[in-house]
Amino acid sequence: MSKQKQESTSFKELSELYLFHELYQFVRQSTGLAITCAYIILLLSSMFYIFIFYAEFDINIVKYVSFEDILATPIKNPNIILAFFVILTVLFLTDIGNRFRARQQLKYEGKKMPLFIKAISFVVWAPRRRTANLKTTSFFVVFSLIAYIYFFATNEATNIRSGESAKIELTLADKNEKTTTALLGTSVNYVFTYDHIAQKSVVYYVESVKSIANHAPVSEVAEEMVKPSAKVPAEHEK
Repeated sequence: MSKQKQESTSFKELSELYLFHELYQFVRQSTGLAITCAYIILLLSSMFYIFIFYAEFDINIVKYVSFEDILATPIKNPNIILAFFVILTVLFLTDIGNRFRARQQLKYEGKKMPLFIKAISFVVWAPRRRTANLKTTSFFVVFSLIAYIYFFATNEATNIRSGESAKIELTLADKNEKTTTALLGTSVNYVFTYDHIAQKSVVYYVESVKSIANHAPVSEVAEEMVKPSAKVPAEHEK
């Protein structure tokens, strides 16, 4: 088979490649298996996110979490669900781009292709062969997910270390003093905090924490103190 014939065959296969449709058919035909796979992927990606996040504070989260904490990691990190929707959207658009490029190549085979078609085909470039296309798509999906996890986990940790995150007032069970700190998270048995002034993280047992309350910023407290009294002032005596 000639090289040109092989290219035409490859573009023909690519023009009929519906990755998103095949994924939809898999979910429809094997719903139980698809939900299980999706939850496992969601669970593993959320665990990786939390592991990277706590590692930024020199906390080996693996030592502190229990099985119940692991099952709840997607709830603690709901943004990861949004990331999956974004990746599926990109996969859908990539699917359309693959078919468009292949069909244009077949349409203008042996003819001069318009400049704007060339430009679009360059933007939506993908391997011609089906196997290579599937591998490339899978690689970019996994790469995008890992990049999301690493970037947002480290970015969230950076904001906390710089003191830009919301603060809490934590009261220990054996003391009446309130400690203002940043809350990293909680597990079944532990409460994780970070003091950006001392630049150190502190892990408390749940039993040792009496209460956790939102901390009002200094500006709000000062504004509350300078508010005029609601009482009607007494008239000056003459």
